[in-house]
Amino acid sequence: MLIGVYYPESPLGRLPGKRLEALAAEAVRQHVQLVFFDEKGVDLKRNLVKGQTFERGRWTERELPLPSVVIDEQPRPPADRSPIEQSLSRRVTFASHAIQGKLRTMELLQRSDSLRGLLIPTAPARDASDVLRALEAYGRVVLKPDNGRQGEGIVAVEADGLYYRWLEGFRLQKLDFAMLDRAVRALGRNGLYLVQPYINCVTEKGEPFDFRIRAQRNGEGGWTVTRIYPRLGQPGAVASNSRGRNGRTIELEPFLKERFPQQHPFIERHLRHLALEIAACADGGSDFPLDELEIDLTIDEGLRTWFYEADTSPQAADHEPERAVHTIAYAKRIAARAAAASNLR
Repeated sequence: MLIGVYYPESPLGRLPGKRLEALAAEAVRQHVQLVFFDEKGVDLKRNLVKGQTFERGRWTERELPLPSVVIDEQPRPPADRSPIEQSLSRRVTFASHAIQGKLRTMELLQRSDSLRGLLIPTAPARDASDVLRALEAYGRVVLKPDNGRQGEGIVAVEADGLYYRWLEGFRLQKLDFAMLDRAVRALGRNGLYLVQPYINCVTEKGEPFDFRIRAQRNGEGGWTVTRIYPRLGQPGAVASNSRGRNGRTIELEPFLKERFPQQHPFIERHLRHLALEIAACADGGSDFPLDELEIDLTIDEGLRTWFYEADTSPQAADHEPERAVHTIAYAKRIAARAAAASNLR
């Protein structure tokens, strides 16, 4: 069985080395062949792909038939795919698909009696008047891109007399109303922005934190939790994320024991249960079946759990082997089902 791993350009140069190694090793264990290829390697006239395979301890360029299934390492909505990607997806089954944005995900969770209580009140932020309404209701708010990821583009805003404090990353500005309006409109030029109340979840050191949970489809097609880990931002940061100087990740159990000494035995099970329920809900409302999600939850001082967001762009620096197990197994399942459906035609 040949499985393709697709990245828009130069997968061996752009994908993390640990991911390449983990996927290649797991493919050997599960008795499948992988070919890593990009858009330039697709030849639909001859039904071939040119890409890299890992054989006998080294990478080799080969020309092979179209794979049975494709793992897309940068899934995008169909409308955002290149013409070649769109044509390829009509010939070959893709195992990976993109989630439909933060607002759409929240709309899906809102329909669930058991999940809607996790949601932070959210509204579009198109200009300063949208932000002012939220400030009057909540005091301090956060602006975030609907299709953002890894804490990028998040801004905290709060009133300061006749002015407004605008905190983006670690850069603090003081804006009047006209400047605020221009700043909000500028954010929206690259896509929809959302406004939410700021949720104060910080450690005793003032570090904002949340829990990143990776949920994946396994070889049986069901959802499973691969890993849960806390992410901590630097004191004073707007968001907790692990990019550059803005944050770090730590192990779950010691963090729970320190932050929630009385409740820690139950919190991991609670987070795991919620992640599986969220994944099933998001998948059920998606136009295409999802294969994995990064789900961000947090817990405030009153022990209330909040849903921040879910994303389909995988970041798995410290658990690539665990991720690869389910990634390959699910792709095998999809390939087998596609082959069985083809035989029935």
